[in-house]
Amino acid sequence: MTARKKYVHKSPKLTLVLVTMVVALLVVQIVVSNRLSTEGQTLTSLEEKIEAIGLENKRLRTQKAEMVSLLEVAEEAEGRGYIVNPQVLILQPDQAVALTTAP
Repeated sequence: MTARKKYVHKSPKLTLVLVTMVVALLVVQIVVSNRLSTEGQTLTSLEEKIEAIGLENKRLRTQKAEMVSLLEVAEEAEGRGYIVNPQVLILQPDQAVALTTAP
């Protein structure tokens, strides 16, 4: 037992080296963890932006499809001879629109 105590007391340099290595490794781990955390936040932010842009693209594709569809309907109507009538006739509720016949 005394031989072991003498061994521990004889190598303070080894203890100093080991403590220095442990502290250095802890500092490296803290730096790496901090960097990974920051990069994770950046990655999350980019993923949210990608999702938002994807939703906007989907909305714009739908809007484009509706506009193309309406344009096709307008062109078909024009091809069949329909015209836009600038004069609009508004009927009042007290005016008769059609004659009714009693059976």
